[in-house]
Amino acid sequence: EMKRMLILALSKVCYVSVYHFCERIQQNVQKEGWQTDMLVLEKEESANRYYPANGEMPDCTYDVILEINTASHCIRESGISYETLGKEVWHLLLDHPMYHHEALVTMDQKFHIVCIDRKHAEYVRTYYPKIGSVHFLPLAADTSKEWIPYDKRKYPVLFTGSYMNSATFLHNAKQCAGIDQPFFEQMVQKLLDRPMLTQSRAVWECIRDRKADLTKQEQKEIENNLPSMLRTQYFFDMYIRCILREEMLIQLLKFGIDVDVYGHNWELFIEYAKLVVPDGGKIHYHGEVFYDRLPEIYADSQIVLNILPWFKDGMHDRIPMGMNNGCVTVSDSCDYLEENLQDGENILFYSIEQLEELPALIKEIQSNQKEAAKIAAKAYAYGNSHFTWKKYTKELLHMIEK
Repeated sequence: EMKRMLILALSKVCYVSVYHFCERIQQNVQKEGWQTDMLVLEKEESANRYYPANGEMPDCTYDVILEINTASHCIRESGISYETLGKEVWHLLLDHPMYHHEALVTMDQKFHIVCIDRKHAEYVRTYYPKIGSVHFLPLAADTSKEWIPYDKRKYPVLFTGSYMNSATFLHNAKQCAGIDQPFFEQMVQKLLDRPMLTQSRAVWECIRDRKADLTKQEQKEIENNLPSMLRTQYFFDMYIRCILREEMLIQLLKFGIDVDVYGHNWELFIEYAKLVVPDGGKIHYHGEVFYDRLPEIYADSQIVLNILPWFKDGMHDRIPMGMNNGCVTVSDSCDYLEENLQDGENILFYSIEQLEELPALIKEIQSNQKEAAKIAAKAYAYGNSHFTWKKYTKELLHMIEK
């Protein structure tokens, strides 16, 4: 008998990337012999509710319900109960679990979580022990249909993502009720001083800085409150993202390196950069595009920049996107990346502690096109055998069918 899967997809989230991932998974799950339905959920603008875009809720039951980033939690709040539809529910979490605390805390044995960072998986196991199982599986990426030789590509240095001005963000965080200001400042300082720390590790260190000798009881209370504390105080995580993106690009502009950028809000960065580096490199801003256009943009780029959103043991999808499309991907590193990729062979690593060394690394690649093309070719070969949606889906189904 054919197994049945219902995929829940949010339609308008994050350059439609979530919908795109759902489509890719659906195509491949069908190839593996499952029957699948997709339910697209749209947000009701007036209220924080989601409703099925393509008609009614299905009236049959499924072996598995699959969704990205706890979408179903939003539906439950809009009065639609989807749990009754499936024997199991599998959530693919694309960011730190702290952003999904409200949903995770309600989950039991029937729920299964797949993280894109091993430390995230460990966090879910520790703080949400009722959940059925927790797994690790990094995202895949598409390869553009058109292959452009390395030396013929249009964009010398590419970055894709959203921009948020760090000063504006800080100002907003300070206005926000419920933000523990001393804690926020302490966390930001701690993580920037010691970039190897995870968010949860840093919380402990901050608490110990305030009070070295915690009683067993105090330790237990902190441990129990940690997930909800991180959930309410997550601003520090976003703020660090803002600071690092800004800093990375400012360093490049200072050295006269131009960067081509796609994504949301970069016109604000251009204003900011004019003040900070008036006569440096230029940002060429190409506006926003939907996620499914990225492969062709990457396939026309030589060097692609990545900065991890504070993943200490996983991967962001800019990396497979760069590798699968034959770019030289330049990224900060972490345990998972160190174990699986070869610095100088199929990727180049820099350190966020020494961002000022990044421009020299970029210049060096640019001055040696032959070497760069070699790295790009190895990246292409590695990515297309390790980071495809076909392989991703096989591994996901292996977890589900076990």
